Amino acid sequence: MTKLDIFKIVFSKRDEEKDITIPKYLTPELAEDIGIHIGDGSMYSKKGSKNANAITISSNINEIDYLKYVIDIKKRLYNLNKYRILERNNERNLRFHSLAISTFYNTIFNLPIGKKDDIDIPELIKNSKDQEIIISFVRGIIDTDFGLSGKNRHGKIYPCLEGSSKSKKLIKSIANIFDKLNINYYLEYDVNRFDKRTNKITIINKIILNGFKRINLFFRIVQPKNSKYIKKMKKMWARGDLNSRPLAFLNSC
Repeated sequence: MTKLDIFKIVFSKRDEEKDITIPKYLTPELAEDIGIHIGDGSMYSKKGSKNANAITISSNINEIDYLKYVIDIKKRLYNLNKYRILERNNERNLRFHSLAISTFYNTIFNLPIGKKDDIDIPELIKNSKDQEIIISFVRGIIDTDFGLSGKNRHGKIYPCLEGSSKSKKLIKSIANIFDKLNINYYLEYDVNRFDKRTNKITIINKIILNGFKRINLFFRIVQPKNSKYIKKMKKMWARGDLNSRPLAFLNSC
């Protein structure tokens, strides 16, 4: 188990009052938490303040069960018991403030405070020899930042699992992990996508898994916790869109 150099982590008075703790070792649960943050998390620091490092995890308004799952992870890892749930438009977001957790993310895992346009998988995880660490990280980022849809090819509907990011480094690093897990995929770089929020064209990079066999194998290995995948596949199956048997991970649901 990899021991983490946490001696330089800075605790604010509020952290101490809230009894915030910092993990001493890289565990599968911590790797999953890092994947969750890279997928849907953000950190911002208020200028001129040492205690206002805000950390937010964004989720769809319909993913309340998964957001509760994320909260439980953070409670176990950091003893996080004070946080806010904010709802806006089609989002339900978890937000909390902690100088200790934000400096932990930033100094140990090189997660940026501010924009994530050039983010990458942390070296500690990327170079880990522990497959459980790697799989747990992938689970975190898949559950938060990937989407499952049905694609029509030659009159048949096939499931398509897709992840995208402005960071080409991140997509390349995810592809390297998929190689280690013997998961087949294909990549699309420098794709123009219209962003409804900014009304501008954004350049993104994609990693895509197509077809029953690939996605079935992938979910068997990763075991996602976000029920959006199960709900999506069941909906497609109920409509009669799928031209093959349901994925194995649906059998127990």
